[in-house]
Amino acid sequence: MEIYRGKKKTTYRERIFFPNGTSETKSFDRISDAKTWKREHLRQIQLQQALGIKFFKSKKTFGEVCAEWFESVVLPNRAYKTIRDYSSIRNNHLTERFSSLLINDLTRAEIEQFQNNLLKSGLMPKTVTKIMGVLKSIFNYACKMEYLVRSPAFGLTTIRSKQGRIEFLTETEVRQLLNHCRFSEIYPIVLIALNSGMRIGEILGMHWDQLYWDNGSIEVCRTMDREGVKMTTKTGLVRSVPMNDTIQVELKKLFMKQSNPNFVFVRPNGLPYNSDHFCQRYFKPLLKSANIRSIRFHDLRHTFASHFIMKGGSIFNLQKILGHTSINMTMKYAHLSNDYLKSAVQIIQFGAMPASS
Repeated sequence: MEIYRGKKKTTYRERIFFPNGTSETKSFDRISDAKTWKREHLRQIQLQQALGIKFFKSKKTFGEVCAEWFESVVLPNRAYKTIRDYSSIRNNHLTERFSSLLINDLTRAEIEQFQNNLLKSGLMPKTVTKIMGVLKSIFNYACKMEYLVRSPAFGLTTIRSKQGRIEFLTETEVRQLLNHCRFSEIYPIVLIALNSGMRIGEILGMHWDQLYWDNGSIEVCRTMDREGVKMTTKTGLVRSVPMNDTIQVELKKLFMKQSNPNFVFVRPNGLPYNSDHFCQRYFKPLLKSANIRSIRFHDLRHTFASHFIMKGGSIFNLQKILGHTSINMTMKYAHLSNDYLKSAVQIIQFGAMPASS
């Protein structure tokens, strides 16, 4: 390490040598940063050699890689609201901090410091987790494209945030809502949401060819967003949702008087609903007129899941119905049933006295 002592500050310069005979130097204001930079780059070089990967040093900046990731990963595969969220995170948190830096020059220490700074800025842990998730996704893309050998965010400590309270309607509120909107144009949509747990985009994007009357199921394979219908769901996976008797009766009524050859749920003029303003234009006024507390339409999905568990439904069956990719996402409903673990443990009865005949 070379140390340059100036009148106002001391600068620390480190140099690393690459297997192809080239070298690189970088100066830092702190000796710890210089050591970390060198250690991270040597580790990357050693990893490449151990894996038998020919040495490379990408000249792409973080901004260039981020733009590639957004165009090839986000835009074709994510829902409109997700694209909007990712774009906001990129513009407000990542671009200014990393855009001009070479993707290879970013170190674990810098990414960890960035995470700590976000927390110190007063952002909620949930928001910081979302920002870091986007950043990690960009690094994973860079590894896939061989701009990086290893993500500088690999092994970074995950921020723990409190589980928010699950909002759902009580049985009394459900009855009140359904009785009030029985003659509303969106009654079938509300009824399907409460009985299936489907997302609003999945319901509004539903086509008649997704209904399988013979086995009583709905194939969830489309979603509706601001830009129209997409042949994908939020998770990118197709799932099958069973139709209970209530759903089957309601959908058969709609089928008998269908006013659109493709969409199941349409406005009185026969055109599909726009999911982007459905809640504000239809659902919120309905809640207000029914004198029910303000909730999101998505809370009807929570209502289905909560009552499914409280009435003895299996947490694993619920995961399949909701289309969660991780059981951890579904487990947040498990505590709602006081008898959930109690009934499960009844399977084991060591030492139990046999019943007298």
